[in-house]
Amino acid sequence: MSNNFKLLIVGAMISLISSIITFLMQEAYKQLSKNQGKVKIYRKIVYSKFIKNQTWGFSTSTDGLHFSIPMWIEIHNTKNKNEIIRNFNLALYNNGEKVSMMTQLNHGNINGENLFFGDNGVYSFLVSPESIERYDLYFMLKKKDFEYNFDEVRVSYYDTRDKHKEFKLLEIDRCWVVQNNKIDTDWNLID
Repeated sequence: MSNNFKLLIVGAMISLISSIITFLMQEAYKQLSKNQGKVKIYRKIVYSKFIKNQTWGFSTSTDGLHFSIPMWIEIHNTKNKNEIIRNFNLALYNNGEKVSMMTQLNHGNINGENLFFGDNGVYSFLVSPESIERYDLYFMLKKKDFEYNFDEVRVSYYDTRDKHKEFKLLEIDRCWVVQNNKIDTDWNLID
């Protein structure tokens, strides 16, 4: 075998190895850049769509005493990949112990119009890369279906990795007492 042929083989091997290393480094960079960024959820407690000038809290209707929280959320995904927020709900606690989850309203009839809450009635969200998505949510609990008191409301959901997350939303001073509460005037980060 001549020296030129050996040099040609060695050069081809070096070229092949460097191409493979370059390809692997590019793929690793792509994966790292996809995970750069964050998913942030902002919330705004708003007026009820069912009862004019009704805010969150305890109120009475023909169906009896109930607790409701109308809320908008915005999910900001600055990552370069789809993210999932699954089973977004509100958990009720009393003295640090979980007593119940609120009911996620899927839809309601408002002035003869069928209005859907969440993502067309679903409280799990697939958020596109580098996007902001807003959802109208409504949570309710009827006193006749619930026998406990509670002093805290927490946001509860599962992230893309199916990790459960909870964050404090509200403190309740007087449970099952009808009162007029204030809506949010600005967006608040859930954390």
